[in-house]
Amino acid sequence: MNLLFKKTGGIRISGNYGFWDITWPFVTLEIFDDKITITINIKKRFLYLYVIAKLFKLNKVITFKFTEIDSIHRLLYLPIIADGIQINHHTDYPKCIIFWSFFSSTKIINILKEKGIKIE
Repeated sequence: MNLLFKKTGGIRISGNYGFWDITWPFVTLEIFDDKITITINIKKRFLYLYVIAKLFKLNKVITFKFTEIDSIHRLLYLPIIADGIQINHHTDYPKCIIFWSFFSSTKIINILKEKGIKIE
């Protein structure tokens, strides 16, 4: 398993029961040869957030095999504020998963395009 790219950022997860925004620096996106992993890791030193994360089971690793991804949609929220990708997928994870970063998502988009993932 070859790590192609790694970036720290934030995530929005939304589904049938509302949404969660978890900000930088608690989320890491990694792209490997055949999958994307998003790791949410809220440390104990941020006690309030850590307790919430434990209560709602937010510290986790979300993994998408490339075959489970339907497309990637690039999102910009005022380019100087955040740049992100929405992962459109067919898994049991909540339907709306958006990874945000302070830096351009162009490299992420280019790597995933090279891997054959549809970019919208």
